[in-house]
Amino acid sequence: DQEQLRLRFDLDRDYATWFEFAWNRKGETSDRCNDLSEWNPNWYIAVKEGGDHWTAEIAIPKAELIADSSN
Repeated sequence: DQEQLRLRFDLDRDYATWFEFAWNRKGETSDRCNDLSEWNPNWYIAVKEGGDHWTAEIAIPKAELIADSSN
């Protein structure tokens, strides 16, 4: 039984492209951009457990959420 939280961002609101960040109470993370496995953003997380609950603070640099138009 492993709880996980996922956030998806559709910054251009096209309902087709998105960024996903996921983590669990152990601080294990995963991320996806659409279904591109080569996307590997830098982001940071701190997780704290407190009995029957847990909290997380995440930091995602804005540059990681901007599409690279040079490709």
